Amino acid sequence: AGSDGDHNQLWEWLLNGLDNRRIRLTISNFPVCDTLHPVAEIDVEISDEEVSDVVGNENTIDDGAGTLSLDNDTNVKAERVPLGDFRQFNEEQNNNNATVQRTKTDDRISPGFVLPFILAALQAYLPPGGAKEKEDVTSSVSDTGRDEGSIKRRRDIIPFHATNLDNNDARDSEDITRHTNFVTIAHRLSNKGGLALALASLSSRCPLLRQIALVTISLFLQAFKTQEAHDLIDFRERPQIEMILNSVQRGLVVRRSELLTRENSKGNDLPIRLRVPMFPAVSALFLARASLVLSNPIDPMFGTINGYFLRLSDHHGAYKDITGLPAFISLFSSSSDSSLQAQKERFWALELLRDGTVDEYSYKIASRRYAPTLLFTSFDSLACCYPSPGDDDREKNLLIETIETILNSGGRYAAIHMMRMGLLPWIRGVLAGRHFSLSLHTLSIRFSFLKLISTALDLMDKTDPTSELAEYILIEISGLFKSIVHLYFDTIQSNLIDSHGERKNQSYTDFCGAIYKLLHTINLLALNCRERINGDFGLSSSTANGIEISVACSILSETSTNEMWRAKVVSSIVVLPFRVDSSKDLSLTKKFCISLLSSVVRDDSDIWNQTLVLLLRRISLLSVLAGETIRDDPDIISLILSCKLRCMQVSALSEWKECLISLLSVENLPSFLDEIGNQSVISFLQQLS
Repeated sequence: AGSDGDHNQLWEWLLNGLDNRRIRLTISNFPVCDTLHPVAEIDVEISDEEVSDVVGNENTIDDGAGTLSLDNDTNVKAERVPLGDFRQFNEEQNNNNATVQRTKTDDRISPGFVLPFILAALQAYLPPGGAKEKEDVTSSVSDTGRDEGSIKRRRDIIPFHATNLDNNDARDSEDITRHTNFVTIAHRLSNKGGLALALASLSSRCPLLRQIALVTISLFLQAFKTQEAHDLIDFRERPQIEMILNSVQRGLVVRRSELLTRENSKGNDLPIRLRVPMFPAVSALFLARASLVLSNPIDPMFGTINGYFLRLSDHHGAYKDITGLPAFISLFSSSSDSSLQAQKERFWALELLRDGTVDEYSYKIASRRYAPTLLFTSFDSLACCYPSPGDDDREKNLLIETIETILNSGGRYAAIHMMRMGLLPWIRGVLAGRHFSLSLHTLSIRFSFLKLISTALDLMDKTDPTSELAEYILIEISGLFKSIVHLYFDTIQSNLIDSHGERKNQSYTDFCGAIYKLLHTINLLALNCRERINGDFGLSSSTANGIEISVACSILSETSTNEMWRAKVVSSIVVLPFRVDSSKDLSLTKKFCISLLSSVVRDDSDIWNQTLVLLLRRISLLSVLAGETIRDDPDIISLILSCKLRCMQVSALSEWKECLISLLSVENLPSFLDEIGNQSVISFLQQLS
């Protein structure tokens, strides 16, 4: 790079265009599937086979560890939000049965597009033969390396002043100017977030992009080791940034040595895609955020993150968590004397885990360190304590959000793993183990927890469970149904929702919509599980966790004015196991049956077609248990007769006949026929009996 003014302004457009906010947003939700070469569109472009060979298969992850590769039958969830598309936030609201869509643009940048420009800018100012390191300098974070005669950095890139030319080495003014310009552009790019973006890009699945990131990091390190970097007065964070980059460099050397040893033992050369090992997203995110923290000495996390790197001793401070979960345990279990600082460290650790778990590979890294179990235990500890006056819900909300995010990002593997860890019993324990005023004391926490339950059930519905696992899930979600209904009544009867005004109506509508949508999700999962269970899993299989008739009647009463919500509730009630084991339940059985049948008779929409068969079977089971309470009841039988045409349309006539026969006793048939008084009905019933 020359020193003339025109060349000095060559890359100003890049510096002006880099938006620190957008770079931080990209780092927090890093698109690991972004590539250096845009992927060819099917039926439009012909893909480049040579590039494909270098990049490898996008549906597999090979970081060189071997033991952490994904299962063959597992689809990789690449990222939570596709890059470059619009994020669609669909919120179902009960407003004349309309669905409201709110669209928000994705403000992230493409690392595969921006990072090569950052590298080109650094290369443009790289002195010929490379940057010269400061001689006889001990790499120590305690070394200030500054004096009053140091160079003061200006906003524009300027030549080195003549007052600094009288040193003992043979460097001429042009060489010093080049080094000064190189350091200045590196410092400015680092302040804009360029270094953090390069560190985050080490988690990219594109080997070529990882190579670009590594070369960029190497040039930053060269710049920060020069005499000119030591002389910059306003570059006080240089020792800490250099410490991070040195640690990453040594860690990569160690990791590559391990991979070479492994491949050489097999008689293979190191593949191109493994020459720059792929970091898990959570590990690369830690490095990116650490560089941002250590660039700001007043950041509350500065001392903690600085101490983490100072404590690294193996291989001269090599970064040892390339395939690990860096600093999470120590931060999440902070032993700081200040409760406020300890909370900040816990929040930082939770945000790292939440934003760094973007796929099943990242989830495996987290689960290897028992992170999900720690999250469950931590929430239980908070849920046991009475909220103090003025206590906010940030930590509980962040815990729930983190569990929901890693579960959603972890896909099928996370769903199965967490289910084996007891996710559903833990959810039921939160809902039923203590009063809601302790565990879920604000409306926002309740919304977050409902979202977590919905995500868990959706993923379990996609796991294709075996017969034994399906029975276990069905038993657990039966108890979950009761707890959700109790949460619903506790919320609408508490002061969490204002009793007056439009805000109350909107809060009530949103909360009810979330509850009924979740109940519908339970219905879909229950149907999936029942198909995998031999025989009818209905009344007798789960008396302990079955739905009480009183609970079912209460929620049906609440949905009497909204047919869409009512259909979702009824569809869950007739699928899940239930129980009738008290006099109160027996007395409500007639009301329950009439409420179910009235819904079908009153609404002729197609939403009831799938539910009708299960509804009739449920009433048949109730007739066996309730006996005289509903048998020969004219109101129930009249409603069943009214459903005949609907049953014929959905090929459920046999279930309809069985249900009707179960409700009629032979000895009471004559008196019942007299009460009906319709000759066509009498003739039909005589034939049926």
